[in-house]
Amino acid sequence: VPSSDGGVGTEQHMPAPIIIDRKPSFDDSATVLDHIISSVPEKGSRHSDHRDPPDPILIESVANDFAAILGLTREQLKSTPSSLSPSEQFLFGIACGCISSVYPLLPCTLTHALQHGIRYPILCLDELFDFERPDIPRRCSEGIDRLVALGAVVV
Repeated sequence: VPSSDGGVGTEQHMPAPIIIDRKPSFDDSATVLDHIISSVPEKGSRHSDHRDPPDPILIESVANDFAAILGLTREQLKSTPSSLSPSEQFLFGIACGCISSVYPLLPCTLTHALQHGIRYPILCLDELFDFERPDIPRRCSEGIDRLVALGAVVV
């Protein structure tokens, strides 16, 4: 869902910067999508101008969108994390970071998000791929490039 205002604003209106420095820790008690959805920050972490939490349908929609942009398929989202390849596990972790970054600014309803858009995340990939085989960052780069092309900041 694109941002309608060009992404320029004050710090209060910017996504939270998220540092990602490893693959996510996970268990197979839930699907990949459920883990992404549950990675939203705890209640009380939203800016004061958002009194009500976002509709769970909006959170699921945003989680699906970020996962798709990064290159995770619906089948992978329905599977358990241990069934993902190493590069897909990194993309799963980046999707968790995306939703954590934008959550403080999500509107309360899907309708509002569709009308006005949402901001894209700010992510710092802190030595994320330093100790991985070269093919893993290469496989992840396409999804990261798509995310950046849409307006995300990835360092």
